[in-house]
Amino acid sequence: MSKKRPPPTEVASQSIENELVQIKERLSAIESLEGLTNQDVIAAHVDKAIKGSKKRAEILRNCHDGPTKTELTERCELKSTQALDHHLNPLRDDGLLLHTWEDDDGVLHFGWSFMMKHLPADTRKKILGG
Repeated sequence: MSKKRPPPTEVASQSIENELVQIKERLSAIESLEGLTNQDVIAAHVDKAIKGSKKRAEILRNCHDGPTKTELTERCELKSTQALDHHLNPLRDDGLLLHTWEDDDGVLHFGWSFMMKHLPADTRKKILGG
């Protein structure tokens, strides 16, 4: 006889939630400081990753707001998602883009990694153009 497992228990606590918010804020502050301190190294890394590929720079520039593959394909005027993947995968491999599953729609979205987010805006603009 197989026994059914009970459903997982969800525990909610305002104090735990408050501590989690504090941890996230501290982590964000550390990442911001790290980005500012190492911005020359990060900028060189981004520049190397997009060197010789205007499409990679365009894709990276267009990931500021978490688009889907379909949206990116349209924005960058590519013929297919396979063509997008050709440029997208190296950016992911270099740690410049992250992907997340959105709970509400179940579609894969792409956005800047912490490294990209914490580069000063003028540095990003200088590297990516536009």
